[in-house]
Amino acid sequence: MYIKSIGCQYFQRFGSWNEIEFPKNKNIIGIVGQYDDNPNKSNRSGKSTFVEMILYALFGRGRTRNESDLINFNYDKDMLVKIVLEDDGKEIVIERGKNTDSTSVLNVTGFEGLNKTDIQNEINKLLGIEYKDFIMTYFFLQNDIHSFMESNSSSKKEYIVKWLEKDYWKELENAAKERLNKITAKIKADESYLENIEYVDIEELKNELEKLESNEKLLSNKIKKLEKEKDDIQSQLSKLDNPLDLKIELKRLKKEVEDFKELLEIKLDKIENFDDDIKEKSKQYKKENIDNLINKLQENRIKIENLITEYRYKINDINSKINNIKKFKGVCPITHSSCNKISSEKEVKQLSNELKILNQKVNESSNKIVEIKNKISELKQIKSYLNNKEVEHEIKILKENIVKKEGEIEDLKNKIHNNYYDQLKSRLEDKIDEIDRVKKQLSNTILLIGSKKEQINNGKKNNKEIEKIKKEITNFKKIESYWKFITYMFSKNGIPSLIIEESLQVVQDETNIILEKLGATIRIEFTNFKQLKSWEDRCLVCGRLFKSREMECPECNSKRQKKTKDELILKIYEGDKETNFEQDSGGGKVLISVAIRLALMRLLIRKSNSKIKFVVLDEIFGMLDQVYRKSMLELIRDFVIKELNIDQVFIISHTEISDYIDDIILITRHDKYSTFSWL
Repeated sequence: MYIKSIGCQYFQRFGSWNEIEFPKNKNIIGIVGQYDDNPNKSNRSGKSTFVEMILYALFGRGRTRNESDLINFNYDKDMLVKIVLEDDGKEIVIERGKNTDSTSVLNVTGFEGLNKTDIQNEINKLLGIEYKDFIMTYFFLQNDIHSFMESNSSSKKEYIVKWLEKDYWKELENAAKERLNKITAKIKADESYLENIEYVDIEELKNELEKLESNEKLLSNKIKKLEKEKDDIQSQLSKLDNPLDLKIELKRLKKEVEDFKELLEIKLDKIENFDDDIKEKSKQYKKENIDNLINKLQENRIKIENLITEYRYKINDINSKINNIKKFKGVCPITHSSCNKISSEKEVKQLSNELKILNQKVNESSNKIVEIKNKISELKQIKSYLNNKEVEHEIKILKENIVKKEGEIEDLKNKIHNNYYDQLKSRLEDKIDEIDRVKKQLSNTILLIGSKKEQINNGKKNNKEIEKIKKEITNFKKIESYWKFITYMFSKNGIPSLIIEESLQVVQDETNIILEKLGATIRIEFTNFKQLKSWEDRCLVCGRLFKSREMECPECNSKRQKKTKDELILKIYEGDKETNFEQDSGGGKVLISVAIRLALMRLLIRKSNSKIKFVVLDEIFGMLDQVYRKSMLELIRDFVIKELNIDQVFIISHTEISDYIDDIILITRHDKYSTFSWL
């Protein structure tokens, strides 16, 4: 990105609209000044004002902080600066100014309608660099060329840090320290909290709760038992409105015993004697199944009897046939003639066999009927025996009831004798008192159980909180260690020191190469810090305080370091002899200052995304002799333009430079204004 043209009206010393274009082939541009009435006079003609137009157009900055002071005080006119930049064939037009009514003007191609802050941010993006970076690299101010070399060691370090954009490491260190302090404060707060809180023994509380709950159960059961005993006493009292009721109850019990004895005699009469065989067989049956078995046997008996009847009909039929055969003797009973179809002997024999089989079946069926009848008789006996057993059971119960009732009669007699009614009333009162007392114990126990459960819940929360805080402390200590390391890495002894040391080595080498190109017989050396004799009080890595004579940190195993003073020591050598910058000649100082600034510029160009392809050098030839002026121009051509890839170099000078530079802009001072044009 190079400057295609620049123009202004009423900017500082300049008057009405004045504009100048820069052809692409003009690389080294000299800027000289003169007065219209005295060509040999050039101071305050407007040379520096011309290059300040560039600074103002791009960043809105000038020699004064008040923008209104940039207006030419000889005129009450609106001030405006216009610069046209070209970047890869694309034109960027920036107009910036201040009107007499104090309104500001800022217009940029493609960003119409935005506010000033947003437009400036877009300009910075287009340039790829901000104001502070620009004046540290591309803009060599007249009064700033020696400021680096003339500053003390600490200031030199600050300048280097500023020029190398390393001041943000301090911001990072402070941010890391702030984060570390918050974490450390959190750890201390948590540790302080833990000192004032005790771990609760939950198991002990659970054991105590278990005892209380067991006691609650015992008391509840005791109350139930006492309530039952009270109900029994009340039930007894309800039956005894007065002592006379006891005698009535006695009479009732005696009558009940007499009724039981009468019923017992009836039951005893029903008992039969059974042989052992029936008793043994009864074990195979249940009373409710016997009737079903008897019914099935009766059904089978009937079926067999029906078969026997059928068999007897058949037997009678066969006997009739046999008699008929024997009666007719082979003569047909109808025709009374011989009939061979009636074979007497054979048929009789066959029918006799059938008759024999049928008689056998009748006998077998009759035997089965006998067996069934016997079985039915046996089942009826078993049924009778089982019924008899029930009667025996009833007799047993009756005897037990008689004994029980007779015992109650005896107890009742004793109660009548011992004023039982009054005793019951006294026992009831005692029982009610005891129930009230136990209920109070139960109520207190329930309250203690609730309190104990609350203690357990709170204890669990308490212990959980303690474990959480302990874990939190452990995690925060890991984070604290991490942030201690980060703080150290952001501190002057960490990354910045390494970067500065590396960058200083590069700047040192580049400076010496530039000095060699200029033909100077001097070289420089940088030292990043000065080591002191005393030792660091704390570990530089983790911040732990060292004990006396402790040379290694037990926490992070880092070696104890000696204290250092944060300063930049720049040594100048001519041959092997160290020289002093202040004692050097004006030209020598310019050579060293320019060499260092160009070395810093190259370093930053490598590390930035800047698109700027122009440089401003203000008053660098005044102190140089003919030889070094030539060397400086060769350096600009061969190093600045070719190696640094710069398209335009603006050189302001009071001295005659037309012998060295072909393209020169002449600033002419008139009475109330200045003008500029190509010479």
